[in-house]
Amino acid sequence: MTKRASDTPQKPLAREHAQYGQFTVISIIVPLLGLILGVIFLSRKDPLDRKLGEHSLATSLVFGIVWTVVVGVISPFRALYNTSISAPAPITTVTAPPAPTNPQTTLGSSLTLDGSQVTIQKVIDPITTQIAASDASTRFIAVQLQITNGTAATLTGNANINVTVMRSDNQSAEIGFNVADECTNFNSGQYTLSPGSSATGCVLFEIPNGLTAAKIQYNFNGGYSGQTGEWLVK
Repeated sequence: MTKRASDTPQKPLAREHAQYGQFTVISIIVPLLGLILGVIFLSRKDPLDRKLGEHSLATSLVFGIVWTVVVGVISPFRALYNTSISAPAPITTVTAPPAPTNPQTTLGSSLTLDGSQVTIQKVIDPITTQIAASDASTRFIAVQLQITNGTAATLTGNANINVTVMRSDNQSAEIGFNVADECTNFNSGQYTLSPGSSATGCVLFEIPNGLTAAKIQYNFNGGYSGQTGEWLVK
């Protein structure tokens, strides 16, 4: 999440300037003096003095009206004009945590993934199955592995979903739901392990003739999250 803030000070409003205050005092005193002089001259009997008094009162009235307009109308607009718009602060970028590391080893070695141990023991190529391959140009192979629950909770999963075979052409092999003579497919791929217990089984794949298994991958969440271990087939 990102936030914007600004410490840029705003410009003072029009009515906050010193000149503004001085002008306000003068604008009050001048009409007041005109009003006093107007009353004094109007009280005299000389027509010229009375005329001067009328002019003084009129001038005071006009000046008062003009000042009212300045204060009530012009000043708010000047205040808006003088108000500074705060510049946005630089955007703070939140760095995402690094993705979990994916360990790599070779056949016969164990890797600890998400707290449990997986050992890809060997690749059986080819493997004898009860049902022939769907095409004469393909064959079945089997990945034999052992899973050990290294957590304090019961571990359940499906090896048929968690195991991936990368072929020598860098494409993933197609899963082969078949029964082999050399090893079992856990419980149709399913396993349930109490803490510290292990299970061994095979997962079958169908690959084209002329290609081989290059890498075996295992992920306890079907590749959607967590660590993915990788075994190189030499």
